[in-house]
Amino acid sequence: MNESRRLRYEITDWSQVTDCLSNNSKDLKLRYIEISDEDLVGKLIMVEHNVYGTMFSCLVECRGPILSTLSPMDDLYHILPMDEILAELRKFGFEIFFKREKKLTGDQLSYLMNLDQLGFEKIRKLTIVLPYIPHQPKYRTIVVGFMACSHPKWLDNTYQCPQTEYQKAVDAGTVVNLTAISQSQNFDWSFLGDFVLSINDILAVNSI
Repeated sequence: MNESRRLRYEITDWSQVTDCLSNNSKDLKLRYIEISDEDLVGKLIMVEHNVYGTMFSCLVECRGPILSTLSPMDDLYHILPMDEILAELRKFGFEIFFKREKKLTGDQLSYLMNLDQLGFEKIRKLTIVLPYIPHQPKYRTIVVGFMACSHPKWLDNTYQCPQTEYQKAVDAGTVVNLTAISQSQNFDWSFLGDFVLSINDILAVNSI
């Protein structure tokens, strides 16, 4: 196929993959299934062929007792990076890219540059599990920058952090609460969605 005529798609959520067509074969299609029950919560992306059946499937943003963790000592699941999933879809002719809107001001970009230089290479919305107090909130969600080598569990976007673990990270200086400073600086983190993003990638996108 002429390169200029190849089908390319920009999506903002995995649910949109069903609208994408393959450049390789009309017999290939993408399916998307959301699962939410007591055994499993997750999003299933599948490449299906009319003759050969399921060629590839991947479960993302998942949790539940049906899944095994990487180690009996923790609750971290193996997560296939988004880039690897998109590369696998490209193998079957699906040219799909995640669209990241550029909403960042110069001040916000400068702040992210400073974080990156200090070693806070990742950013995400983090749900913190609060100690149980009757009639009080059980969770709070904030935006954090963090050092991935110190917090590998936080690379799982479904991971919820106990308050004690978060406080240890604050004391160790391996996390910074971006929600707190955003209130005074008017920073907008809505583009994060439910993903764990690399600060370097955000800076690269905003430099185009």
